[in-house]
This record gives sequence, C-alpha cells and structure tokens, in this order.
Amino acid sequence: MILHRRNKLLCSAVLTMGLLLSTPVGSMELFPNKVSQGHEIDFTNKETLKKSLGPLLVDFSHSESLLFDYALFTIMFNRHPAFKNLPMYAANKKFEALGDKFFQTFEGKLKGITFEQVLAQMVKPETALLEKQFRRRYDKERLAEAIAIADKKKLERAAMLKLFCIRAKVLIKNAQFPEPNNPYNVKGAKISMVITNNLTFAISAIRFNYVVKGDERAVPVAQGEHTLTIAGGIEPNETSTGSAPTFKDLSKYKVLVIKTTLLNVWDSENRELINNNSECVYNK
Repeated sequence: MILHRRNKLLCSAVLTMGLLLSTPVGSMELFPNKVSQGHEIDFTNKETLKKSLGPLLVDFSHSESLLFDYALFTIMFNRHPAFKNLPMYAANKKFEALGDKFFQTFEGKLKGITFEQVLAQMVKPETALLEKQFRRRYDKERLAEAIAIADKKKLERAAMLKLFCIRAKVLIKNAQFPEPNNPYNVKGAKISMVITNNLTFAISAIRFNYVVKGDERAVPVAQGEHTLTIAGGIEPNETSTGSAPTFKDLSKYKVLVIKTTLLNVWDSENRELINNNSECVYNK
C-alpha cells in the first residue's frame, strides 16, 4: 500500500468512522482541522506521494488513515483506463506490481488531485464498503496461503519421516567397484552393492545417490543419482545384489571410496514409497 505496511493496513481494528459515514455531511464538517485547501498531491512516484501527504496525515487516526488510502486509490484508479473497471483488490495488486511505472503511464492525468478531494471521497459510504471488501478478500487469501504452507510442510515432514524409515529398513551395503579398470565397460566403472529389504512388502526398485572419492581427494571424482530396477524384486527379509554405472573412467585412481544414500523405493506395483500414501512398515 502507499501509506502503510500491509499488515498494518489490514489489521482487524474496528472502524470508528462507521457512525460518521452514515451522516450526510461534507469533509469540512468531519475533518475541520485536517482540510488543506487546494493542497495538490505530488504523484511523480511513490516516494513523492508519501512526502506530499505525510505532514497532512499526522493527526489521522488509524481508521481514518485506512479510509484515506481507499479514497485515494478510488480517485487514482478511476482516472486510469486500465484500472477503472477492475475490482479494488485486483487493481491494488496490479498497482503494487507496477510500482512507479503506474505513475509513469498516467502522462499527467493525476495532476490536479488535491488533499481536499480525497477527503471528500473518503466520507462517501462506498469508500468504507470498498475497504471492508478488500480486507475480507485479503484475509481470505492470506488464510488460504497459510493453509497451503501448513499442508506443504506437513507433506514434507511426512515424506522425510518416511524416508528415514526406508533408509533404516532398506539397506545398501558393500558398495564397491569389482572391475573399475575394465576397458570394455563403455558406461564407465560400475558400482556393485548388496541390498536388503526389511520392509513388510516386496520392492521392485530403489533410487540412490552416490559419491565417489579417489585417492583421498577432497573433491569427488564421480557422483550422481541412479534408479536401479531389480529383476524379480526383493521380498521382505530378503537380500539381493545390483549394480549401477557411473559413466566415469576411474582407472587412474588407486583407492576409491563410495558413499551411497537411499532416496526412494518402489513397491511391487511400481509405486513410489515417498510420493504415495503407502506406509513404511517395520518388518518385526
């Protein structure tokens, strides 16, 4: 918003202007000490707008400031052809996205708007109605966002807990290079491993990442992810073997150290354990 931080602008304070707005009187009678006759507002950009209005709004209550904002928006948007037919909420979102470009597109159409004109718009009942509608829409949107964030965090936590479970129950051991110097292996050195399934259901594939260090070098000489499909699968309490290519020639290294980390598991129906509702059950 122009004059206030959004969280302040949309606080749940009760509007004290309600009774006044129902009275058919002008801005001079409602705000006898706040009318600046003929004070033209500077719409060069947002900063000049703030500076232009700042001293005039010192004595405004929070409720008055809210209404002043919407009165000002109403006048501004009604003069812009791309904004005049938009609902206030949509117009305000577009205004925020444009920033100072909003003022640059006006070509002087905002010139001549005075502080007193905004006060006159401010006391109209429709201005209070716009403010309330905007606030309800904003609160609804923020609530939806908060629920979406909470749901996302819940899913992420569930996925992480499930991942911890499968890492505890699907074990990759003895990862090694049985033939790292094989010149006929066009896909590079292969990692062989032993896989044990301690879940209560059979698995058909696993996905893991690997990091290979060579000759105690700090930077890995090979790393990546691989999905390994296991012919016949691995039943509960069963152990099998598998291998995966690294696509790297590692023949120049004398000592190779491999670290593997399990990322996902597929069941016998080829469903990902992490991304569906199946449970990670310990095989007791």
